Formats: sequence, structure tokens, C-alpha cells
Amino acid sequence: MIPEFPNFKKIEISDREAVERFTHQYVPYSDFNFTSMWCWSGKNDLELSQLDANLIVKFCDYIHGKEFYSYLGQNNVSKLAESLIKHSLNRDFDHVLKLVPEDSVRGLDASLFKVEESLDNFDYILSTEHLVEMNGSKLHNHAGFKRKFLELHREFIKKEVLNSCTTKYLAQLTDLAELWIKNKIREEKEVAPEPELIALRRICELETDKRNFSILTVYHDKKAVAFTIDELLDDEYAIRHFMKADTSYKGIYSYIVSESAKILLESGKKYLNIEQDLGLANLRQAKKSYRPVQFLKKYTVSKSS
Repeated sequence: MIPEFPNFKKIEISDREAVERFTHQYVPYSDFNFTSMWCWSGKNDLELSQLDANLIVKFCDYIHGKEFYSYLGQNNVSKLAESLIKHSLNRDFDHVLKLVPEDSVRGLDASLFKVEESLDNFDYILSTEHLVEMNGSKLHNHAGFKRKFLELHREFIKKEVLNSCTTKYLAQLTDLAELWIKNKIREEKEVAPEPELIALRRICELETDKRNFSILTVYHDKKAVAFTIDELLDDEYAIRHFMKADTSYKGIYSYIVSESAKILLESGKKYLNIEQDLGLANLRQAKKSYRPVQFLKKYTVSKSS
């Protein structure tokens, strides 16, 4: 059971049902997705609370590790925001509420709070149909990369689709993730190796949770060269928790994005949430290249001066 504010509890696998009673009322903001929260609380630092039927989460900044509060809900939100900011001041937390969904800032008293878009944390929503077809000018570059990949590797490629991540399967995904990290470091791109690997391990801990996952792995001569881990939600959405690839295979990302979208579309999922770009220039460029059809907006909330 999630306690009443100001009491908190550390997230546990058994909290999924309680969390999803809140999240099912809204579009799937990635930060409040239970699987995402579980995976990225690798240091066991994510905590849950509730007040007036609103979900409250104590997060740690994805890059810098600073603790802060956020919430999902629409009930008495001015009172809630006031309480959370006051509580932040009493603890050495960031005094700004972050990752607050668009649905949850409506109703805030404009005379009391400063509400600003958090562009770095907007979720990118893609059309699975567009990704499968890759027709037209908007995705023609990816269509070309996919075609080139197949021209070079078609006869050596094998695909495997699973609906759970077993411990045995984790080993080969970890090997590929470690290669992905090494490539990022070599290219002098920002990456957090330990949290990435912990998050991958933690999603496999959900094997007994019986979630509806779609895991696509692409093999070249029996070697895993790319994988995606998507969660099929209860509506027309899926959310992508992981995508890694060996970039020495040119066009591999365009190929696996299209192939995984085909699986999602066949499962009735029209939209894919590929989460935020965190303000990282290379990640923003990559995510924009898939031509999002929508953004799920998030905001910061602070006291007006």
C-alpha cells in the first residue's frame, strides 16, 4: 500500500497495481510508468506517496542525482504543490517540482506558482505505422539506411521475439549493452554506464511480474547486434524501455526501429513512446529523426517570486 504524504515507501515490485491505479487515468508519461520507475531506481532511491488521490514520487535527477519531487494527478493541485515545495525546503532537495505532466499542472493557481515547460523531458510519441512503412520524405533517410543494412547483411540476419527477459537472456543483452557503452565513451558522448546496466538487470527481475513485453533481438551469425525492449500498455500505446545496437553495422538502428514497429502494430499498438532526450544534443537529433507525431509535455513548478 502506498502511504499518505508526508510518509513515503521505497518502490517494490508489488507496488505495480497500486501505481497503475493512478497512471491508467492518463496518457503514458514515461517517468510515471511503473516499469521505468523500477528500472531506474537502481540505488533503491525512488519513493512513493499519495495525497488527495494524487501519486507523489521522489525521484533522483537522471543525470546529476539531485533528489526532487513530482506528482501525477489533478486533485487540489495547488495545495499539493505548496506542500511538496515546503517539504523540499525542509530537506536538502531541489526546491523545484520537476517532470510534472501537462495534465497535472492544469488548475494550479497562476498567482502562486511559476510553471515552465521542461522541453528536455518531453516524451516523443511515434506512429508505428509510419515507422513500418517509412514512406515519404520525412523518413526517407531511415528507409535508405534500412535498405542498405539489408543489402549488406540480409543473408546473415536472424530475428528473435520474446515476451519476457529471462536471466539467461540477460547475459547476451548485457554484452551488447556494454559494447554500446564503450562505443559511446569512445565517441565522447555522455553516458552513465552503471545506471544503464543496473536498469537492464532490473527489468529482467520483472520476469515473474507477467508483464506484456515485446523483446526483439537481431542476430548476425548468432551474435546479438541489436535489441529493443518494449512494454505493451493497455491502450494503443507501447513504451520503449531499451534500444541498443552495435553501430558498426550501418543502418542497424533504422532496421530494428522498423522491425520492432511492425511487431507493435500487429499487436494493436499505434503509438510508441520513446521517452525524453534529457537535453542531450545527439539524443535529441536521433529522436527527432523518427518524426514524432506528438509530445507528452512535462513542466517544472516553483513558487512565484
